[in-house]
Amino acid sequence: MEDKNKDPGPKNLRELSLTDHLAIDRTRLANQRTMLAYIRLGLYLFLFAVSILKIELLEDLRSIVAALCVLGVVAIGIGMIQYLRIGKKLNQQADGYK
Repeated sequence: MEDKNKDPGPKNLRELSLTDHLAIDRTRLANQRTMLAYIRLGLYLFLFAVSILKIELLEDLRSIVAALCVLGVVAIGIGMIQYLRIGKKLNQQADGYK
């Protein structure tokens, strides 16, 4: 007597269902949103630094302004590196299923 609940065995790993394709697309979109969030953070830090420079009462905070500018550039750099790393992994995984 055959058990109907028995696992039929591993599926062909090269076949992806529509659900799998959509999951990969959602992951790519999430990766893009994350990169854009890092870019937005970097720009906000940079703009905050520029606004501190424009306020004459806060001229003593030049070291903080420099740190904010550096943090802005670092945030954008981290976002780009993360985007490229995850994008490369996604492409490698998707290519393995073609």
